[in-house]
Amino acid sequence: MDVAGAVGSTLATTAGNVGPQAAEPRLGPGLQPGMGEAALISRLNSWGADRDAEILRLRAALLAAQAGVTGTFGPAERARVGIATDRPPQA
Repeated sequence: MDVAGAVGSTLATTAGNVGPQAAEPRLGPGLQPGMGEAALISRLNSWGADRDAEILRLRAALLAAQAGVTGTFGPAERARVGIATDRPPQA
């Protein structure tokens, strides 16, 4: 599975822009021509670590949401099935 592609739109960084008229979010590590090797490696490592941390946060939020939905709708589903199976057959 291409994790980077699957959540790429959620991994945006705003590059310090705040407020209602902030510029579009920037995606990717922000490499620039003429960067030295050390700066390039540092930027890629930092970007990858931030991306991985965001993926873990998204996964935790998804699992929490799934647990909440299951807990909320589980009893209702059981009640619906009970109503449907307890109803006498119509003639």
